Amino acid sequence: MLLLLLALLGPHAREAQLHANDPEGAWVRARPALLRSAATAPVVTRRVYGYLPYWESIDLTQFHWDLITDVIPFSVNIGTDGSISNTHALPGAALVSAAHAHGVKIHLGATLFNSSGGSEIATFLASSAARSKAIAQLTALAQGIEGLNLDFEFVPSASRDAFTSFVQQLHAAMAAGAELTLAMPATTGMAGYDNVKLAASTERLLLMEYDFHYGGSNAGPQSPLTRGGFWNLSVSDAVGRFLNLMPASSRAMGVPYYGLDWPTVSAAPGAAKTAGASVATVLFKDAFAKFSAYGRL
Repeated sequence: MLLLLLALLGPHAREAQLHANDPEGAWVRARPALLRSAATAPVVTRRVYGYLPYWESIDLTQFHWDLITDVIPFSVNIGTDGSISNTHALPGAALVSAAHAHGVKIHLGATLFNSSGGSEIATFLASSAARSKAIAQLTALAQGIEGLNLDFEFVPSASRDAFTSFVQQLHAAMAAGAELTLAMPATTGMAGYDNVKLAASTERLLLMEYDFHYGGSNAGPQSPLTRGGFWNLSVSDAVGRFLNLMPASSRAMGVPYYGLDWPTVSAAPGAAKTAGASVATVLFKDAFAKFSAYGRL
């Protein structure tokens, strides 16, 4: 039953559920450091967003601030009644202070997942009172930072227009200059998302071009260069469908700085997972030891 539920959830929803009981990183409640001036500043020539989940332990003094322009602390949760729960006190004073000292923007991640019964998003969007309550609380949390990132996984087709309306209302209520971005499915094929209107109503759509294979599937690439995985598409095809609908400047392509380690029944490509085995996440920085030990499989 758990694997079936995970298959129906989006990438961020699956990760949030798997890490729900993890301790938070020390950066979450750390005090701001005394920073006189930026030691580094972004050197990238494009906007580079990075999600920073509360459970990742990082040293803010060692963060690669020069390689990123925007950080999204992940996440506060939107309830079906519009209440915002912020268990981990995000975005975190130390993170905001360090990011701003290096010229990096902060966008608070706000999530609503169909993780308990499958109808949470529809229930929330059907209530004008819940939407208004959420907008008031989210805009208050965004004071002093550069924006919000909204992550609904996944909007049902019947709630398409209500979701678009909520996004437009939230954007209109945000402070002047604040940005609203959306975490989006990897493909335009999901009927709950009016891609053209959502692109016009936000600063940018962040395409989740990862988790094409996940913990409940056979082994395979997170972001396949050839057709396959959950979406049965290549990443190039998936992104191309968005480019057919909107200018490139209205979206960013999400890439995974992590992989999965599947215990499998064989070393053949696409091998099935060993029954009862757990799949582990491997961060990009730790992958090289795997290459040295096992080669490229």
